[in-house]
Amino acid sequence: MVRLPIPTINPVFPLNSSNCNSNFFSKMQQCLTLLNLCSSPKQLSQVHAQIQVSGLHGDTFLASQLVRVCAWSSSKNLSYARSLLYCSNDSSPLPWNIVIRGYA
Repeated sequence: MVRLPIPTINPVFPLNSSNCNSNFFSKMQQCLTLLNLCSSPKQLSQVHAQIQVSGLHGDTFLASQLVRVCAWSSSKNLSYARSLLYCSNDSSPLPWNIVIRGYA
């Protein structure tokens, strides 16, 4: 009987901190905090880029919050909010309602 060594690291799904749910939620919390601190369109686009790079662009809650900050902030960047909606795969009515309220 031949004994094969038991691998200590799974090559398909290696254990590291980026695979943990806690890291996902900490990244999400950081992005939400940055969104709430945005005071200019440039900062907003930087946070949006950070969301894309960190792989959180598919999260519907975070996308809705991004649209909310675009539509309801003091700078009211509604064209950017609309472009986010058109590029999104989210079919939820919440972001659309946020933009409609931004126009009101």
